Amino acid sequence: MCLQWCHVRDCLIDNDIPCERICPEEIRLAQAGNTCSTCAHCRGDTCSLTHEHLPKKRWCCHHNVELKPFDFVVLRAGENVPRELLAIHGVETVRDLFGQVESAPDLPEDAPADGVVMAAKELSVPLVYGVCSACWEEALTGVEDEWCKAVKGVWN
Repeated sequence: MCLQWCHVRDCLIDNDIPCERICPEEIRLAQAGNTCSTCAHCRGDTCSLTHEHLPKKRWCCHHNVELKPFDFVVLRAGENVPRELLAIHGVETVRDLFGQVESAPDLPEDAPADGVVMAAKELSVPLVYGVCSACWEEALTGVEDEWCKAVKGVWN
């Protein structure tokens, strides 16, 4: 699992968890009907956000999202770390979340439970926004993937 930044909600996400589990439906529905061809991040057959080929469905949840570049971010539970994310991991604090995520940077012993500082360069970038990592291959190729289907079954 890898921590990523959602530019739509300005919050931390886990790429192993389908966005439907954490992102409010009204945000996803607001992007319905938008395609890569009308997106500011589309560069031919490549997305400038992910630096990958465009998804086969030519859609993602980051259509025309405004990027707010940052070097560091202070992560706070219930603000830019959704409580749903903490609950799925069975923790209550950002520090405990970092303890559960293998790819998260090591925190100093005296790190606060909340208000953890993370460098933007330590966040991973997804192959396709709005799609959990198990389904990236399917999203990029359009070929149904058994692993993706299994993961969706677990989360539903």
